[in-house]
Amino acid sequence: TDKIQSQLNLSRELLKTNQEKESELAMDIHRNKSKLESHQSQVSFYTELVEQKEGYPEGVRTVLDSPKDFSGIMGTVGELFQIDEKYDAAFQSALGDWAQCLVAEDRNSAIKVVDLARSRSIGNLSILPLKEMSKLSSNQTKIPSGNGIIGHGAALSGADRKVKDLANVLLGNLLIVDDLTHALKNHDLDDWDLVDLNGAYSGKNYVLKYHSKNGDGSLLSRQKKIDSINQVIENIVNSINKQEQDLSELTKNIAKQSSHCNDLGDKVESLSVELNGVETSLIRCHYSQSQALESLKELQSEETSTCKTIENLQASIKQLEPSLAKGDAIIEKLKSVVEASSDALVKVQVERDTFQQEVQELRISLLNYENNRDNLNFQKRVSVETTVELENRNGVIHQEVEDLRNQRESLSKQISEGESDLKTVTAQLIKEKSIIDLKQSTTNDTYQSMEQIQETIRSEQHSREALLEELKSNELKIVEMEQRINIIRERIRDRYALEVPTDLIVNDEADDLELRIDSIQRSLESIGPINMAVQQEYEDEKARLQSLMEQRDDLIASENNLRETIQKIDQVARNKFQETFDQIKLNFANLFQLFFEGGIASLSLVGDPDPLEADIAIHAQPPGKKNQSLRMLSAGEKSLTAIALLFAIYQYKPSPYCILDEVDAPLDDVNIQKFKRVLNQFADETQFIVVTHNKLTMESADYLYGVTMEQKGVSKLVSVKFNGQA
Repeated sequence: TDKIQSQLNLSRELLKTNQEKESELAMDIHRNKSKLESHQSQVSFYTELVEQKEGYPEGVRTVLDSPKDFSGIMGTVGELFQIDEKYDAAFQSALGDWAQCLVAEDRNSAIKVVDLARSRSIGNLSILPLKEMSKLSSNQTKIPSGNGIIGHGAALSGADRKVKDLANVLLGNLLIVDDLTHALKNHDLDDWDLVDLNGAYSGKNYVLKYHSKNGDGSLLSRQKKIDSINQVIENIVNSINKQEQDLSELTKNIAKQSSHCNDLGDKVESLSVELNGVETSLIRCHYSQSQALESLKELQSEETSTCKTIENLQASIKQLEPSLAKGDAIIEKLKSVVEASSDALVKVQVERDTFQQEVQELRISLLNYENNRDNLNFQKRVSVETTVELENRNGVIHQEVEDLRNQRESLSKQISEGESDLKTVTAQLIKEKSIIDLKQSTTNDTYQSMEQIQETIRSEQHSREALLEELKSNELKIVEMEQRINIIRERIRDRYALEVPTDLIVNDEADDLELRIDSIQRSLESIGPINMAVQQEYEDEKARLQSLMEQRDDLIASENNLRETIQKIDQVARNKFQETFDQIKLNFANLFQLFFEGGIASLSLVGDPDPLEADIAIHAQPPGKKNQSLRMLSAGEKSLTAIALLFAIYQYKPSPYCILDEVDAPLDDVNIQKFKRVLNQFADETQFIVVTHNKLTMESADYLYGVTMEQKGVSKLVSVKFNGQA
C-alpha cells in the first residue's frame, strides 16, 4: 500500500509539473502567436505603404503603377538605394525630396515620360536620367577619416554597380558622423555635407535640416523593414511549430500520466474497499473474541465444577476401599463357611457382584470426568491460542487501518491541494482573460492613436501660428537678455571700475556728473569696507554673463530653425493641399457629369493667392442650362451637386464603409434614379449604409433594416434580405 501511494504521489507530482509546463508552453505559443499577428499586421501595413506608394507625389505613384505605359523607368531613388535601417534618418534628411525622384535609363526615356505625364495631367514628378547623371561626379576626391566619422554617404547607400554613379552624384559630398555639433567644429570638414544618425543635417551651403525618425518607416527603408519583419515572422513560425510539437508530445505524456494516476487511484480506491472489509472483519473478530472469552469463562466454570466432582468421586472411592477390603475379608471368612452355607455364599457373591458393579460404574464415571477435563483443557488451550492469534491479527489490522487512514488523509490533502490548484488555475485563466481583454483594449487604443496621428498631421497648419507666436516670444526674450547683459555690464563698471578706459570721452553735463558722483559715493558708503571676495563675485558674474550670451545664441539658432520649419511646413501643406484640391476637382467634374449625364462642374480657389488662405468656389452648369450661381439651381440639382462633391472627396480618400443620412430627401424620382446608379457603381468597393424614407432608394438595397413598435414603449428591429430570406 505504501509503495502504491508513493507511486501515486510521484505520478501526481510529475503530472502537475508537466501540466505547468503545458500551461507555460501554451502561454508561450499564445504570446508568440500574438507577436506573429502583430508582425503580420506590420508587414501588411508596410506592404500597403509600398503598394500604394504612400509618401510619393501623385504623378510618381501613377508612373510606378503603370510601368507598361511609362517605359524606361527603373524606379525611385529610395527604391534603388538599399539603405541600412540604422542610417535611415540620416539618408532621409540628406536626400530630402531626391528620394521621391524617378530614375530613368536615359534622357530620352525621361523626356517621353514627362510628355506622357503632361498629356495625362497625372500630377507632379521629378526624373533623373541615369546615363547622363553618371557623367557627373562629386567635387570631393579624398574622403577624410577620423573620430566621429562613420563613413562616406555613397559607400553606405547600398547602391549596386548599376546605380553607383548616381549615388556618387547625389551623396558624393556627404559624410555620416556620430554627432553633428562635434563635427561642425572640425574645419577640415567645411567643404562636406554632414549628417548624423539622428537626422540632423548641415550642408556646405549652410543649410541646416533635421529629419526625425518615422515609426511608419521612410521611403528608403520600407522594403528592408518588410524583409526584416518577414525574417522575424519566419523565426516566430518555426518557434511556434516546435512549441506545438513539444506541446503535442507533452499532451500525450500528460494523458498517459493521467491514465496512470487514474489506475493508481483505482488501486488506492480498491485498497480502501479492502480496508473497509478488513475493518468489518476486525469487528467480527472482536465479536468472536468476546464470544470465545465468554465460552472460555463458561468452560473454566465447568472445569472447576468437574474437578470438584472428580475430587468427590475420588473421596468416595477412598471411602469404598476399606469396605472393599472388608468385603474381601468377609469373603475369605465366608469361604470357610461356603461349604456350610451355599445360600450365604450366593448372597455374599451377589453382594460382591453388586459392589463390583458399583465400583465399575464409579470408575466409568471417573473416566468420563477425566475425559471431560481433558476436553476442557484442550478447549482452554485452543481458546488461548485463538485469543493470542486474534490479538496478533488485531495488531496487524490496527496497523493496516492506521496506514490506510494516513493514506486517506494524504489523499484528502492531495484532493484539497488539487482543488486549490484548480482555483489557482481558474484565477490564472480569469487573469489571462483580463490580459487578453487589456490587449484588445490596447489594440483599439493603438487604432485610435493612429487616427489621432492623422488628425495631428492635419493640424500642422494650425501649429504654424503657434510657432509664430513662439518666435515673437523668443525675440522678446532676446531683447530682455540684451537689456540684462547691459545692466550687468553697468553694474560691473559701477561696482569695480575695471573696464573704464583712460581716454574716456564724457559728454554729460557737470550737474549730471556731480549727481552721478554723489550717487557713487552714497553707494560706496552703503557698501562699507572693502569686500575681499569681490574678485570671486566678479568671476561669478562673468560666468553668468557668458551663460546668458550662450542662451541668447541658442535662442537665435532656435529662431532660425523655427523659421525654416515654418517655411517647410507651409511648403508641404501648400503642395499637399494643391495636390488634393486638383484631384478632388478632377473627381468632381467627372462625377457631376455622371450624376447629370452631362454638364460642366469645377472648383476654383478665389480670394487670397495663398491656397491655404483662399476660399473655394463651386461652379456647376447642368446640361441644357447656362452657367449660373448655385442659388439659381433647383433643390434637387443643389442636392445632386452636393452629393457629387461629397463623392469626389470620398473618392480621393475612400473607406470600407460610408453612412448617408437622408441625402436623397430633396430628390425627385428622376434624380433618385441617377443617385441609385452612381451608388451601385461605388458599391463594389465600399459598403453604403443609407438612412432613407424613399421607396425607390430602398429598391436598390441588398438589405433592409426597419424599426417597428408593435407594443407601446417596445421597439423591434426587423431585417430583410432581398434574396427571399428574412
